[in-house]
Amino acid sequence: MRTVRMALLAACTALTASRALAVESWIPYLAGSRVALQLGTLPRPGIYVSSAVQVPELKGHDDNGNQTPEKVTGTLVVPAVVWVPDIKLLGATYGVELVKTMLQLTVQTPAVQLYNGGFFNTVIYPAMLSWKLPADVFVKAQFAVYIPDGSYKLSKAGSGATLLSLNYWNFQPSVGATWLHDGWNLSGAATLDIGTKNTATQYQSGQVVSFDLNVSKSIGDLTLGAGASMNQQYTDDTRNGQSVAPNGNRARDLVAGPYLGYRFGAVSASVWYTYGTATNYIEGSKLWFRIGLPVPL
Repeated sequence: MRTVRMALLAACTALTASRALAVESWIPYLAGSRVALQLGTLPRPGIYVSSAVQVPELKGHDDNGNQTPEKVTGTLVVPAVVWVPDIKLLGATYGVELVKTMLQLTVQTPAVQLYNGGFFNTVIYPAMLSWKLPADVFVKAQFAVYIPDGSYKLSKAGSGATLLSLNYWNFQPSVGATWLHDGWNLSGAATLDIGTKNTATQYQSGQVVSFDLNVSKSIGDLTLGAGASMNQQYTDDTRNGQSVAPNGNRARDLVAGPYLGYRFGAVSASVWYTYGTATNYIEGSKLWFRIGLPVPL
């Protein structure tokens, strides 16, 4: 059976025979994180603060999509700040965003159970551009940079490993579109992840393309909807320039689930659930919460 032989996150060195992941540690784009969002729009000028929380229960999947014994549980907290200045660029509304994810994860395998807490990479969106088109259509192009400043430490004698972040730069262009009409939101987006080599391990994760599709209906302050996300790795993982395993350890995960949102004046709150499956990756059940509010200027 062709499966990746690398460790899960915090247990890298101790679990070198683990078979749960293809791309090294994580696919940068978190499938399901944009369920029910308007993927083609930006808010009105201002500063907006939000925090999402994810409670996952994930299992490893091999290159045939079958579950493996590895299991990951814990909590992710994803605070974000969006600034939309009152300026136009190329005829579009312009915005920037900063995201910093915190993680508390437990990794279980038949041989060992390990716990780690720390930070994922800082993610900066230096350019987000949204154009309003006829017929209630909006189109957004954005670009993100993942800075390798998170919790990452290879195992040494007498100490464990901490692999909660990507020990390399990642660049993420994305384009999305939204149709808004009579309370309906129909949105789709495509995202590309292009990472550099991890110089600590000489491992180069393959490039990944991601797709999102959302539909929701707002009735007054209440919003009901659903969404789906897919990550598909389309180039091989390599180490020292050589493809890893016969199939290049290409990862895929697919998730979908329902959404419920409500506005309390200027404050928005939402909860959604996704369930998914994977190939050469970890996937499963995720319960999400998000709260957002504008900051007075």
